[in-house]
Amino acid sequence: MDQFKALNPTQPSNLRAAMRTGKTLLGVGLSFPSLEVARKLALTGYDWCFIDAEHAPFTPVLLAGLVSTISHYSSSKMIPVVRVPSHEPSFISTAIDAGAAGIILPHTETREQAQHLINECRFAPEGKRSYPPWSWIAGINNETPEGQVCLIFRAVRSGC
Repeated sequence: MDQFKALNPTQPSNLRAAMRTGKTLLGVGLSFPSLEVARKLALTGYDWCFIDAEHAPFTPVLLAGLVSTISHYSSSKMIPVVRVPSHEPSFISTAIDAGAAGIILPHTETREQAQHLINECRFAPEGKRSYPPWSWIAGINNETPEGQVCLIFRAVRSGC
């Protein structure tokens, strides 16, 4: 997974490129709200980590810590993917700002909800994501990373 590592620690790895290789990517799930568990998982050698913030009592601060811990302790070899708890923009931006390479939005039932996710994940002109404070340093985090992935989780079929 070294070839998909982020250029700097404030950006996510290129999940899209990793998925397009055709290689089976093995992942591990994290639904226990513990930085210590995240540290241990980061050392397992899996390709990606599914952080389930929907079914566990994660705060935005803990979520950011988990994403950063996975990236740091795996030397950016494990790619964090976060299922956010709701359509609330703060969890989406927190996960992305911390370095999540993919966002899974649960309970997405309409085309408008899917577009909402894209808008929250992308900087202008592709979306409406706000810029984090460090983004104004050229080359650090001032554009949407090429390999960021927005995934929709559809549990209900209704017009999407």
